[in-house]
Amino acid sequence: MKYDTIIIGGGLSGLMAGVKLARSGSKVAIISSGQSALHFHSGSFGLLGHADGKELLHPLEAIGTLPAGHPYSKIGAESIPALADDAKQIFADAGLTFIGDSSKNHFRLTPLGLCEPSWLTMDDYATCENPSETGWRKATIINFKGFLDFLPGFLADGLKKHNLPCDYAEITLPAIERLRRNSSEMRAAAIAKVLKGPVLEMLASEINRAAGNSDVVFMPAVVGIDSEQPVRELRSMVIPKLLCVPVLPMSVCGMRSQIRLRRYFEQLGGTYFLGDNVTRGYMEGPALKEITSAA
Repeated sequence: MKYDTIIIGGGLSGLMAGVKLARSGSKVAIISSGQSALHFHSGSFGLLGHADGKELLHPLEAIGTLPAGHPYSKIGAESIPALADDAKQIFADAGLTFIGDSSKNHFRLTPLGLCEPSWLTMDDYATCENPSETGWRKATIINFKGFLDFLPGFLADGLKKHNLPCDYAEITLPAIERLRRNSSEMRAAAIAKVLKGPVLEMLASEINRAAGNSDVVFMPAVVGIDSEQPVRELRSMVIPKLLCVPVLPMSVCGMRSQIRLRRYFEQLGGTYFLGDNVTRGYMEGPALKEITSAA
């Protein structure tokens, strides 16, 4: 098989490069051995959040002051705004909704209740413009009984430092109870696979019951493994504002990103070899002209 470009590695960098090449009309193949760093994705991407130990609100201004050896300086600081906008558009075209832009960082809530400066964050994740003025009055933190990859105590302690009172509620559903019979199955990806359809209505009812008079509910990010639609459905049925918080890997939002970007790449005509490893390359002078791969 012949391709204009072969990309070795099917994670975020490989997929973004593949999409851009495929959009330009190139015949592209991506060879991926399997798991990528996207599976550990926190729900946010940073452009430049810290410099000299300080948080940054305006990354583009700071990028212009970076030393010559910094990767952004090598790319050209003047190129970064357009490249950042293009990346956000690729996410949108793939069916991924991110909030934020390159002109100003926002803050994403971490699993420990800290606020981390970020460039782009998935729309269903908890964010604010100013950690000192979140606009949230009272929160309820929801967790599933037996789910150990979410740390509600740490989250509550962090939120209290921002003067946000928190209640805690543990819920369960018949579909989740079946997973609890095997501790290895009580993981974010397995939970996400059962939280769909009528189960979402049951979950929304449990969340509304537990939320009391809270105006915001935080829950582990375990909804929507291959699209945003289940998250939208759930949020439409929950009375308070519903926001997700990252959990320990494997990351549902990362798997969603991987799936959507791969599908978009393939829709553009790209070929994605999953489970293959490159075993040999053939050089002509300085150029790699041919490779061999095997499953």
